[in-house]
Amino acid sequence: MTETKRKSRWGIGIAVVYGAFMVVMIGIVVASRFQPVDLVSHDYYDKEIKYQDQIDRMQRSQAEGMLLSIAHNVKDDLLTVEFPAGVESSAVTGKLKLFRPSSASLDRNFEIKLVDALTQKFECGKLARGLWKIKVDWQVDTLQYYHEEELYVN
Repeated sequence: MTETKRKSRWGIGIAVVYGAFMVVMIGIVVASRFQPVDLVSHDYYDKEIKYQDQIDRMQRSQAEGMLLSIAHNVKDDLLTVEFPAGVESSAVTGKLKLFRPSSASLDRNFEIKLVDALTQKFECGKLARGLWKIKVDWQVDTLQYYHEEELYVN
């Protein structure tokens, strides 16, 4: 009679293991549905098609020596962008984007408006710790340029 009880316990044990496995798997599926999924950009497909234009702007920047100098002052929460010498400041326009790869809600956009000097300071406020990408899309008259740089905030 003890052998019969042992056999029935094996069946119950196997059923409990399979049941626990199913509960865990269903829990993982339900939990994953509530995790935020931020795309790099909502219009990433359109941007991917236009990426060749960005490559051309980057190559033009390097070929013509139109490289920017970017410095981040943590103490004053300022981002300083210095444009190349020889450029007429009134002809420079564009946009600067502080891009946070891990969270689209932290991204910030600024307009480039040079008055007299070839330097512009942006009040970026307290940046969250981690990796940021600085993307500068600018132009002088009709020639377009692009500069991208990584910034790690401690």
